[in-house]
Amino acid sequence: MATLNRLSKICNPVRVNFQTLRDGRQDTNNKIVYDAIMSNDTKTFDNNINSNQFNKILLELKKTQLDFLEEIKENVLACRLLAMNISKKASRQGTKDEKTQITTCHTTSLQFGITIENLPANSARPLKQGGIITNQQFKQQKIAKNDCLKSFDGRITGNITGWIFAKVVYGNGGHQDNVFQETHDFCDWVINYGKIENPNDIFVVLIDTDLQQKFNECKKKYENISNLLIENHITFQQYIINTYSSN
Repeated sequence: MATLNRLSKICNPVRVNFQTLRDGRQDTNNKIVYDAIMSNDTKTFDNNINSNQFNKILLELKKTQLDFLEEIKENVLACRLLAMNISKKASRQGTKDEKTQITTCHTTSLQFGITIENLPANSARPLKQGGIITNQQFKQQKIAKNDCLKSFDGRITGNITGWIFAKVVYGNGGHQDNVFQETHDFCDWVINYGKIENPNDIFVVLIDTDLQQKFNECKKKYENISNLLIENHITFQQYIINTYSSN
């Protein structure tokens, strides 16, 4: 116990600036596309662009892909602008941020006998009418995707057990607006079915966002649900430090 008390004094949450992380990834995405254009690397180009956006540009300019890319290589500035316009958006690569959230929390939790692992896509999903199914069960039973909520992103084992719903959302608009609706749907599921699967499991909604008002409203709405935590990657780590180093 003395060891845990010492840990509480020296262990601080690991902090990640997700906005900076996304900005850096966007710069990398832009560079990949630019380099692919300049080196005629068609495969890399195709794998790293928003093809719908690029096709709109070709249609507007009445150009073929081959002719347009050959022309634009002659103007470095125009080529960079094109790459910025059509490269994959970092905000649409949320799974990378979610993996970072979970890995970061695991760095701290492991010191307190708690393992937090990333789950492969769709490996476990909550059914809207209750229950948690594996991907294999989902396929075997031919369950409709619409009968499930967002799949779990992380699994918690060790001194506590449970599941993680993770999201990183910055700014309003587009798919970002769906995040908090998904969150409310998940929290309602926890209230109705969370204790049926395993009464000892906790469910963690892990959201890092600049939409602080929406986050606070969500946290307040569900603050009295005993098996549900709504945190960001810093406050969840602090919860683990405070809870498992003070007994």
